[in-house]
Amino acid sequence: QFTFTGWRYSHQRYATLSEAYSSPDPDADSRDNDNKKTTLLITASQSLPYDITLYLSLDQDSYWSEGAPQRTANMGISSQVHGIAWSLSYSDAHSSDGDEENDEPHSDKVVTLSLSVALNHLLPGSYAGYTLTSSRHSADSQMVSLNGTMLDNHALSYAVSQTLDQQNGHSGSLTAGYSSGRGDLNLGYSRDSQATRLNYGASGGILIQRHGVVFTPEMNGAVVLIDAGGAGGVTLANQRTIATNRDGYAVLPFATAYHRNDVALDSHSLPENVDLANSTVTRVPTKDAVVLARFHTHVGYKALFTLQSQGQPLPFGSEVRAKDTSSIVASEGQVYLAGLAPKGTLYAQWGPGPQQHCTARYDLTPTLAQTPHPLILQQTLTCPF
Repeated sequence: QFTFTGWRYSHQRYATLSEAYSSPDPDADSRDNDNKKTTLLITASQSLPYDITLYLSLDQDSYWSEGAPQRTANMGISSQVHGIAWSLSYSDAHSSDGDEENDEPHSDKVVTLSLSVALNHLLPGSYAGYTLTSSRHSADSQMVSLNGTMLDNHALSYAVSQTLDQQNGHSGSLTAGYSSGRGDLNLGYSRDSQATRLNYGASGGILIQRHGVVFTPEMNGAVVLIDAGGAGGVTLANQRTIATNRDGYAVLPFATAYHRNDVALDSHSLPENVDLANSTVTRVPTKDAVVLARFHTHVGYKALFTLQSQGQPLPFGSEVRAKDTSSIVASEGQVYLAGLAPKGTLYAQWGPGPQQHCTARYDLTPTLAQTPHPLILQQTLTCPF
């Protein structure tokens, strides 16, 4: 792959936003000569067998000051095989800024070797790294690091690094962060030849809605309020650090305004007493809006009843209702219901006639006493008219 790009700035006072802000006096005439006049960029890359990639880039910037252009060349090779990633790069930069003593153009050459190894067999989700940097105008430095994530939802992250610089000596750092659906915590410690530093912080938000207060991660722009119908501890499918609180509410702290946003619950995180009717809700929020994504859940016990009336199974397609749930009878009089209380009444109907409906009382407590955490309870009931 090969690309060639060139820019020619038509006015001497043109500057990018970052260049304008970095100038102490953007309106000063002396600033104009420091602006770029032309930029040329050439990049090339080539893939080789064994997942090896070669790359090369050449960059030249000229300025209105009519001094020597600034040139930078980068080249390198990289690969990743069996959890081991490595790269070797070389950089050569020539600047028109001369040294104070002899006013010669500044030139620097840097060689960098990087290695990263996945340690999944020892510590899942972790990587060890090593970097060696050698420069013409500064001391060589080496850095070793270990970073990764922990917990099933990868909510806890950590990073440890140690640097040896021939000029500045040893330095090291240790950082950790915890992300949850109610906010983020972070802690850091670093030490070098000059000082020892300890930093810590917390971030998050509070969303007040008509059913109460929801603690959230830091919110930015449009957000989605998730209502899981009273089911607590349910995580999002693609954001496992976000889970509903004990009242069944959570907040997705970022959503794309004026676009379809699919919000999905992770069905594997549902408690045993929760059944989910719809796992995905789509919302299109406006700018900085709070939109509601309501999921229809049945919180309670799950049961498979076999209903009989006058010694015969209830007809196929009969409608069966309980207090907060309903379903349709399948073959052999079987009907599946979720969100049931331990005791209650079932109402069945298969037609408008007076002999086409019946009522049956159920009691799940004897089965619950024998099996405290059943997935699906089973009972056979007689449904008299």
